[in-house]
Amino acid sequence: VLFTDAFFAQAPSPGVQDFIAAYRQQYGETPDYLAAQGYAVVKLLLKALEGEQTRQRADLSRRLLALREFPDLPWFKGFNADREAELSLYVLTIKNGTMQLAQ
Repeated sequence: VLFTDAFFAQAPSPGVQDFIAAYRQQYGETPDYLAAQGYAVVKLLLKALEGEQTRQRADLSRRLLALREFPDLPWFKGFNADREAELSLYVLTIKNGTMQLAQ
C-alpha cells in the first residue's frame, strides 16, 4: 500500500530533522503533520515579514506569494497562480508495522 504525505518525521532532510529535534526538546514528543503545518505557517510569515517593512495586507500577500523553496521547509515549493500552496509529497508505505519512504 502506498500513500502520500507532505510531512514525514523520518525524512532525511536537515530542515525536517532540526524541526523535530527542537519540537521534541520543547514538548517531549514527535510532532505530527499539524504541528509541522503550524511551524511552516509561522516560518513563512516570518520570512515574508523580514527585511522591508510590510505595512499593508497587500504587501504581505505579495511577499508571501513570492516565496519559493527554502531548506527549513523542504515540503513547501511556493504558491501557484491560484494562490494555493504547492507541496512536495513523500510517497510512503507501511513495512513491518512502521511508516517508511517507499522504494
